[in-house]
Amino acid sequence: MNCRRLPLVFSLVLLGAGAISACGRLPAAEAVMAPPEVAAETRPVTSILTGGWDRQDKVFVVQAYDAATGEAAAWGSLPLEGSGREMGSYAYSPDGSVLALTTGTTPFCTPSSGGSACWPSTKAIHLIDVQTRAVILVYPGYGRAGPMVFSPDGDDIALVHESRKGIELRLYDSASGGLLRSTSFPFVPSYAGYTVDGGDLVLVGADDGSNPGFAPPGPLTVIVMDGESLETRWQQALDGVIHGAWCLEACDGSHGFTVSAVWSPAIVRIPGTDRVVVVHADADKLTSVDIAEQRVATMDIAAPRSWLDRLMAFGTVPAEAKGGMDGAARDAAASPDGSRLYIVGWAYHTRLKDDGSMENRDEPLGLQVVDPLTGSRIASIDSNAARVSLTKDGAWLLLTVWNDVKMWTDVLPVSELDGDRPVEAWDLVAGTNLEGAPVVLGMSAVEGPIRVANIDPATLSVGQRWLLGESVTLLLR
Repeated sequence: MNCRRLPLVFSLVLLGAGAISACGRLPAAEAVMAPPEVAAETRPVTSILTGGWDRQDKVFVVQAYDAATGEAAAWGSLPLEGSGREMGSYAYSPDGSVLALTTGTTPFCTPSSGGSACWPSTKAIHLIDVQTRAVILVYPGYGRAGPMVFSPDGDDIALVHESRKGIELRLYDSASGGLLRSTSFPFVPSYAGYTVDGGDLVLVGADDGSNPGFAPPGPLTVIVMDGESLETRWQQALDGVIHGAWCLEACDGSHGFTVSAVWSPAIVRIPGTDRVVVVHADADKLTSVDIAEQRVATMDIAAPRSWLDRLMAFGTVPAEAKGGMDGAARDAAASPDGSRLYIVGWAYHTRLKDDGSMENRDEPLGLQVVDPLTGSRIASIDSNAARVSLTKDGAWLLLTVWNDVKMWTDVLPVSELDGDRPVEAWDLVAGTNLEGAPVVLGMSAVEGPIRVANIDPATLSVGQRWLLGESVTLLLR
């Protein structure tokens, strides 16, 4: 894997918050602060689920661990009959009672750039009752699954499935696994979600275009569909949002010397609302999509302007890549109350020199704190982060940084972003455990298994380290 391209990969294909992949081999981390030992009988239970292929039994296994010690948790181990080797995507129902995940073995590939673009295939969909461990097995047919999303009441699961026959939006009954209805769909979405009342489905994405990899894709488009009938209620192209990857120079030459345009905007749902915000990759702009009002507005990200500034401005128009690329990748996260948008990213610059060699230059775009309603920039801080997330309570900002040899997380309290920034030598992932409580885990890849540590959500101090098997994915809510 080309480590220079890893931020782009995360921005384009990150489908599960618990997914972790290593770029080369990352060094083992050292704890900054270790918490005092706590007796097992008094320590709160923190159970987490993982998924991975068991080479000995030749089956995909969901396994529960005690996040604090790495020991097997009471939930136990659950082999998934009829599974494939690799996991594609997963999702929990809103109340956490059902876990849905897809597995497959043979990658699903489509033509791109004179070669192929490949994704994990979907041999089976597994619907797991988290309390009883009962499993319902659904065979959707060989293909590629996009993001899965449960309806707010947990009764239905929406999934876009691409096969050799085309692309379909499918609606399944989460209790029985039965297919309720399906309809053809123009693309595999980058974002999928229900409206707050559960009445409509919101999907954002783009078709691959007429010549994938060589020409730009179709426009980024939002489609709103009735959550029961799957009839289209509203469809709008987001004009002006540059996205996707296509060849710019040396397109007929070796893949190692082509220069590609690669633009990856961030797509963020504002919590508790029916608004989706797209952070442009090529400029400091936001495109806000109001689903209820069926309205799209694009605004500049800028410092708040005074009355005189506004008067003076009146009437003005304000998969691993080969070779090099020109473009940028953005990542963003919204605060739990929806009042703040935290944006990070990197810009990539490439030029072919006269001697035929390639010159690459990467540029961090820093951290911006923005009001998603107005586009006003509240703060701007130097940062090399390529990924941003928040703990479940919204108290800590987690900025993931990596280079050619290691990965770490800059941790900032959201109430004091300009204060000291303790750096933990781990990639921190926030979620919810089986007991429904917030959990933060640190991961560090070493030679062999992944090293894991439970992180105290209140202090972010590193706890006991334990080892997770190779090719295992954390299944956090």
